[in-house]
Amino acid sequence: VPSQRVRPTVSESAVYTGFGSNLQLQGDRLAVGAPFGVTRFDPGFVFLYSRSTGPYSLTDAFTSEPSLGSGLSLSQSALMAGVPFDPFFSIGYALIHEFGAPAP
Repeated sequence: VPSQRVRPTVSESAVYTGFGSNLQLQGDRLAVGAPFGVTRFDPGFVFLYSRSTGPYSLTDAFTSEPSLGSGLSLSQSALMAGVPFDPFFSIGYALIHEFGAPAP
């Protein structure tokens, strides 16, 4: 089985300094967290990849407050991403995205 590198777009890769710090694999879906930006106020990201028979390809991306993607959980029906640190309010929360539902 050949190896594959999965990454955000090359032009944006410097922004996602924490890309790959958290990973979740469920079937043919892969969630990759990128919770850190250049500064502590930059938004965090979660990238969702999928595959059917070939390599993984980017299917969705979520962004929110800094630290999004610090924790990930992936099931067949939903993605949950932790946001443990909000630099403005210091209150964490979890983002839940159900597959088949519109992005938040």
